[in-house]
Amino acid sequence: MSALAAAQTAETPIRAVTDSGVVTTRQAITPAGTQAVFQGRVYGLAFGASSGELWVLNAGQVFRMDWRNNRILDRVPLGGSPGLQGIQFEPESGRVYVSSSEHDKVRLLAIANGRADVVAGDIGRQIAGAVALTSRGLAVVPLIFDDKVALVEAVSGTFPKVLRLRDSVWRR
Repeated sequence: MSALAAAQTAETPIRAVTDSGVVTTRQAITPAGTQAVFQGRVYGLAFGASSGELWVLNAGQVFRMDWRNNRILDRVPLGGSPGLQGIQFEPESGRVYVSSSEHDKVRLLAIANGRADVVAGDIGRQIAGAVALTSRGLAVVPLIFDDKVALVEAVSGTFPKVLRLRDSVWRR
């Protein structure tokens, strides 16, 4: 196992592993398809501008990679804990939106040109979920701990609404 850890670095995910894991029924498994093994948990994935570009939300950082060649194109530090499935690519701007929390405050980040910028900070507490983007430029971020959802204008970062999930807005 130590030989595997020495071969893998945070900058270079690896394709092959000697132990692919064990299912709880003690069945050995061999994953199908092309693999990239990252150090730490992967919280979410999003395809980018082309079918070969893959964005990976990892514990503490976001990778932009060419998955076909298993090559890292960009690595951007997150500076906090990632949201659960909290990554979404926006094709018009070429930016990736990521939900994360730092110091127990949820924020929405936009990643472009190798850097992460805060779009909206302190929109909730502790933990965020998946980012969804609407055709009208709104980012929707579930605020899991608060039992709310935040609606943020993705470009300007203005923060028009935070709605409690059981509010009548959600009922038909």
